[in-house]
Parts: sequence; structure tokens; C-alpha cells
Amino acid sequence: MRYLLLITLATVLVCGGCSDDSSGGSDSGTTDTDTDVDTDTDTDTDTESDSDSDTDTSTEMVVFFQFDSCDGITPDLMGTGFDAMLFGNATCGASDSLSTALGTSWSSGTALSCDGNGDYAEAKDDPLFEPKQFTISAWIYFIDCVNSTSDHWCSIVSKGSSDTSPVGYWFFTTGENSPRLRLSIAGGSNAAETILTGTTVAIPETWNHAVATFDGTTAAVYLNGVLDGSIAVVHDVTYADETFLIGKFTNRPFDFNGYIEEVALWNYAKSSDEVTELYESYVGGPDGGVDAGSDAG
Repeated sequence: MRYLLLITLATVLVCGGCSDDSSGGSDSGTTDTDTDVDTDTDTDTDTESDSDSDTDTSTEMVVFFQFDSCDGITPDLMGTGFDAMLFGNATCGASDSLSTALGTSWSSGTALSCDGNGDYAEAKDDPLFEPKQFTISAWIYFIDCVNSTSDHWCSIVSKGSSDTSPVGYWFFTTGENSPRLRLSIAGGSNAAETILTGTTVAIPETWNHAVATFDGTTAAVYLNGVLDGSIAVVHDVTYADETFLIGKFTNRPFDFNGYIEEVALWNYAKSSDEVTELYESYVGGPDGGVDAGSDAG
């Protein structure tokens, strides 16, 4: 009789890629030359199959920064260990808190507070922050972003660069207070970037829910649960060694001026309905918002 031992080891490595390693072993044995012929014809045909395929289809929240506490660092509530360091005069400020604005008690009374001049939060470079598809979600309360170029751009979340060969993603608001997402791929003459700008004007000095998604072929931006624009993207997104920044973009003076709260990154693109549901969950009661205990949020 043969015994088949099936060992399935499924390991999900977020952002650096996913692999499903399966190996099976069987006792090949040696030919029995004993003249006493074994006539045991075991016909055990166990039809139980392993439903685990070699294609990983997991979708999950990668990191979640709620800014509940900031003592020079704010923890990632997903427990990855990639906590965010605070720089400049960035603090966890209680003024104009999101929980007060929404009239609910689910959120802390603090948010990342930035003055638009070198204040931001940063998590170190890691493939975790480099998904091929993604959803970025954040609540923002911007005052104004005046910088040396007078563009009044406010960086929300970025993992990229605008230098010689632009790479990565950059989610920010424009001088017209509309959400904008820029996606870039490096590659010399094949370098390309796609810029999507929403049409809705966010109201300064009040809380707005901003979301950006990319599913590998289409980029979209949302404001307060409503699709604000989408565009076809004919290239991938490539990354370099830039860090994951909240309130800042690498080597550019577009620092955020105001408050940022509930920053989440997923490794898949939420649908329009899912984004609306996420927004409505925040404004719907004390149990709403992102659930750090759930992969999908």
C-alpha cells in the first residue's frame, strides 16, 4: 500500500509578489521479487482534491495608518512592522478631528497634522508598497498648499519620483482642489506616465474622502464616494527605491497643509460600488470605516 503525503504551503507575499508552492511525495519503493506474489489490489481511490490553485487571488489591505498615536512614529494597524516616522513639525493634532466632523465616535480624535513646510510621515521602502494594482484611501482636510512653484498642489500619498525617469504613483490635489493621480513607468525611451485629474472641486477646510484606484488597465479617482474621473492606462507602473510618503512627494515642494486621517492601501482596485460603500460606512455610524482586522477593509 502506498501512502501519499500532500503538503501545501501557501505563502502570500504582499506587494513583492505571491507564490503558491506545492510539493507531493510518494514512496516509489523497489520491485518485490518475492515469489509469494502480493495479490492485494488496494483500490482506494480517494477523490478528495486540493482546491488550492497555483494562482493566488487573494486581495487584502496592505497597510493602514489611523494616526491614533504619534510619538515620533505612528503604527501600521495591519501589523506589518512598517510603521511611519514623522518628520518636520508633523504631529497628531486634535483640531477639527474627523470623528467630530462626522458626528461619530469610531475614529480617534487625532489626525496627521502638517503645515505645508516639511511635515510628513514616511514608511521605509519595501515591495509591500508596490502593488501592480491598488486602492489608496484617505480622509483629507486641506487648508492651502502654497509652495515655490505656486501650484498649490497638496500631496496625499506617494511612492515614486519625478526625477530623470519618473516612476511609481502619486496621489494629490491640484491647485483647483480636485483629486489627481499620476502613474509612471521607467524605461528610457519606453518611459511613460498617465495623469488623471478629477473634475470635482473639494472644499477647503472641511473633510473630504479621497480615493484612487488602478486595476492594471484603468485608473480612477473618487471624491466623497463618487467617481470623479477615470482613464485608460496603457503601461504598467514601475518602482524604484523611494519611500512610502504621506503628505509629501519625493524631491518636490508639494507638502500637504492641513490634516490627513485613515490612510489605507490595498493590493487590488476596489470597484466603484465598493468605494461608495466604504465612504458611506464612514458617515453611517460608529462601526464604519476601514476594518484593520479584515483583508478587504
